[in-house]
Amino acid sequence: MEKQRIVQTLTACGFREKESVFYGVVEEYPTMVAVPGRDQASTITATFTVRQAPAGALRKALVRALKEQAAVNQVQGKTIVLTWQERKGQRLEEIDGLMQTAVQTLKSHNVEGPEDRCPICGQTECDAYVRYNGRYEAVHQHCIGQIKTQAQRQAASNQGSYVLGIVGALVGGLVGIIPTVLSICLLERIWSLLYAMIPLGAYYGYKLCGGKLNRAALATSIIVSILDVYVLQLVLVVIALITEYQYTMLESLQLLRQIVGDGEFWVNITTSAWDSFLFLALGIWIAWSQISRTHKSDLKGIENVMETMTLKAGAQPMEQQDDGMEQTLEG
Repeated sequence: MEKQRIVQTLTACGFREKESVFYGVVEEYPTMVAVPGRDQASTITATFTVRQAPAGALRKALVRALKEQAAVNQVQGKTIVLTWQERKGQRLEEIDGLMQTAVQTLKSHNVEGPEDRCPICGQTECDAYVRYNGRYEAVHQHCIGQIKTQAQRQAASNQGSYVLGIVGALVGGLVGIIPTVLSICLLERIWSLLYAMIPLGAYYGYKLCGGKLNRAALATSIIVSILDVYVLQLVLVVIALITEYQYTMLESLQLLRQIVGDGEFWVNITTSAWDSFLFLALGIWIAWSQISRTHKSDLKGIENVMETMTLKAGAQPMEQQDDGMEQTLEG
């Protein structure tokens, strides 16, 4: 099916597009519609936000009814996800009718639309919908606007100290290796997921000590994490000297002090720690969404959220509300 025809149908229904995902409302159900493909589309996936998906026998009955219409990807929590495929008797360009049928099925099984309560302030009488916490939810425009204003101020000021940030990253990184050391010593096992604690510890140490949140935060977190792998290896050497060769702590540290100046020692450490560096790379990948965050990325994130916004019927854009307020004050 030509994607353009599907896009025209969704646009006519008031859906708003953001990177091949369309955002809108089908009756009282906020809905995200993913239309993959550049020119042609063979599937469409819709995520309906509901008050609460049923459980037990009611869930089984709902899933059975929905399977007669589409592939059921998820009926859990506050979302229900369905996928339609292009096939005989089911035209994707008629996605509005397909979604209406699904909504009627939800209603017939007593699955209500979501509560009109803003997830940011917790109050009712929302005037818009945005993608928030992985769902399309009702919010207040001014709540999202306040978050954007705060992000803009932080991005504009971005005060901080590189020195304090580096100190904090060093301390945080050392804290981050503690779970790995404990797992090796107590369980004699290496849990690769624990390596995600190293870059996270370095990043949050950088942040908590007032480091400047720009690209330096990411670079510092990664560099400190690599250094902490060497620190981890040194700690393991000391532990091995104590447990296997009955050295005292003082003797172990004295011996370590003698050999750290030997270049071959560091070559051996690096060679033997290849698996640790591999786990660290995995940890950085796991923690990437956090350690790559800066004030500018936070601002970009909230701007992306606002680009998914659709207004409730009768609601005015926040800019027009502000203009109306100014006119009233001037009058």
